[in-house]
Amino acid sequence: QVDFDFVERDMSEAFPFPDDSFEVVIDHRAFHCVVDAQKRSHVLRGIRRVLRPGGFFFSSTIAGMPRRADLLGEVNAETRSNQLGTRYFGDPDDLLEDVRTAGFELMAYQVVREPYVVDNLIIYARA
Repeated sequence: QVDFDFVERDMSEAFPFPDDSFEVVIDHRAFHCVVDAQKRSHVLRGIRRVLRPGGFFFSSTIAGMPRRADLLGEVNAETRSNQLGTRYFGDPDDLLEDVRTAGFELMAYQVVREPYVVDNLIIYARA
């Protein structure tokens, strides 16, 4: 039996949990919605803070620039964000370095070439 609560919050706000609260933190296709680099760093440090030592962080997020010309035209190449500022199309290597810099040990990662618009970066990391 697993007990859990769902908490809905803005990822870029401070996490309302004590240090070392969780064994696992899962991000499923939300991290790429944090466009600002400082906020992404803040989110990753917050995740690291609430994980117990040896706890796991799993992320599945978009990575790389869109392959469709119509969508690529909507992305600012310098900021790697769309015109609305709601999606970050980070380079996989840069995203992995962000995870390492936040204090995680990368256990495994994979860039999955998606059949439609943009690739998916799968990250398994340990606190």
